[in-house]
Amino acid sequence: VVDGDTFFIQNGQAIRVYGLDAPELGNCYSQDAKDALTKLVLNKKVELREPMADHNGRVMAIVYVGNTLVNEYLIKYGFAGSKGQGQSESDKMNKANVYAHENNLGIYSKKCYQITPPDPKCTIKGNVKDDKSQVYFREDCKNYDQTIVQKYKGEDWYCTEAEALKAGFKKSINCS
Repeated sequence: VVDGDTFFIQNGQAIRVYGLDAPELGNCYSQDAKDALTKLVLNKKVELREPMADHNGRVMAIVYVGNTLVNEYLIKYGFAGSKGQGQSESDKMNKANVYAHENNLGIYSKKCYQITPPDPKCTIKGNVKDDKSQVYFREDCKNYDQTIVQKYKGEDWYCTEAEALKAGFKKSINCS
């Protein structure tokens, strides 16, 4: 098991659990996600359904171990977030994501999903966009109140713009 959403099968082929995104190693809840996937699949017979290749040459699949839909389990208990995909199982996976979010589990807990800063003096929000670009928002920036710090995605709070810049974030175009 490589991380919370990738593992190798006996023939050496990398398998990416399809339709979800687990935290990258080092981000909030990443070790928990890796441990959960390890417990689910390591040294067990897995069934791969609806396999397809991703841009990294890995096989992406709906993964079952016995009657357990691994994709749904990882999402439902907050080890990963749904990407709104999942082929024949997308409805189950999306419902699992709602459950995890409503119950503040794992990546959606206050530890990893933050609306207010842990330190009131550090209010700059470092945000990672879908295209992986990194931007920061000051309190006077447009959309500041709608921006959530999702630490499981590598986002964080900063006390100064210099800190945010040093961490690789650029000022949002929504800031004057």
